[in-house]
Amino acid sequence: MKLFPLIISLLLGVLLVGCDLSHSDEITPSNIKPIKTTRLQLQHMDPSYQFLGEIVPVKNSPISFRVGGEIQSISVEMGQKVSKGQLLASLDDADLKLAVKSATTEFVLGKSEYQRAKQLQAKKLISKDALDQAYTQYKTTEAALEQAKTDLSYGKIYAPFSGVVSMRHSNAHQVVAPLQPIVNIIDNSSYNVSVSVPVLVAHRLMGRQPKLQFVSDTLPDHPFPAQIIEISSQPDLDTNSYLVKVAFNSTIPLMPGHSGQLQVFIKSDQSAPNPIQSSAWIDMAEVNHMQKGHVWIYDPSSSKVHRRLVSVNLDTGVVFGVKSGEILVESGVQTLVENQIVRPWIRERGI
Repeated sequence: MKLFPLIISLLLGVLLVGCDLSHSDEITPSNIKPIKTTRLQLQHMDPSYQFLGEIVPVKNSPISFRVGGEIQSISVEMGQKVSKGQLLASLDDADLKLAVKSATTEFVLGKSEYQRAKQLQAKKLISKDALDQAYTQYKTTEAALEQAKTDLSYGKIYAPFSGVVSMRHSNAHQVVAPLQPIVNIIDNSSYNVSVSVPVLVAHRLMGRQPKLQFVSDTLPDHPFPAQIIEISSQPDLDTNSYLVKVAFNSTIPLMPGHSGQLQVFIKSDQSAPNPIQSSAWIDMAEVNHMQKGHVWIYDPSSSKVHRRLVSVNLDTGVVFGVKSGEILVESGVQTLVENQIVRPWIRERGI
């Protein structure tokens, strides 16, 4: 009978420990991580001026054979990316090889005749004029052989720079003339845009360092920082405007002829504060006046944080990837994980 109270005590102890463990993993207000947040109020500079422009690649090269003949093969298609030095097309080089063989025979004969003439002239058996004629013939055949070899090398064309095939003008087995375009290649990493700027506006911009960006109609969410490379020396009397050419680079391929807006921002007009504080970035890189990286966005409906890729144009303050009203985590970002439950830190009175 003495064992009965002991057994009862042990059973109650096990039950109490089990109950304690069953509740040990529950999330309570005391163990939810507090975070400092801010509600985004996005503002950005409006452009001082906007001008309509059309994209033109910096490099736009028609590629052709320097000799005529029948095309044996074309190795690329329209829209295909090519690397510098890549084979584009080949001619049927049978006739070119025959020309090299024939020129080689003539060269060997001419050289032999010249060597024989030198021996004869040394013995005074031929005149100096005859030796000169043999030498001239020898040099002529040498030049003809070099030209034949060069023409053979012209039977293949290669990409002069890396880019994209924007047009294919010919097909295999087609007979083409020298310098007839076969394909067209553009450099799809650098572009120019030409715009007409009214005289009064141009005079206002002169002497300043305005910030420029080109916004393509096909990629309105990807503005490209630009810079002026050329301004016409005299205004167009018919339009009373200057022709201004700007340049920009792009990792996104753009096709020639696409239009867009060249936006001009004058610093003295208004400022563009950066809404993303440095402490809010999980990671960040700055390239071409653009900050790009990840931040945490707090979702009040689920009390969870979510990792978001955003970018900021430092010239205009335009932010991509977030919207006004969303809640940004401002500090302690390196200790958070995706879908972690958190609570906004509220400043208490006296603290």
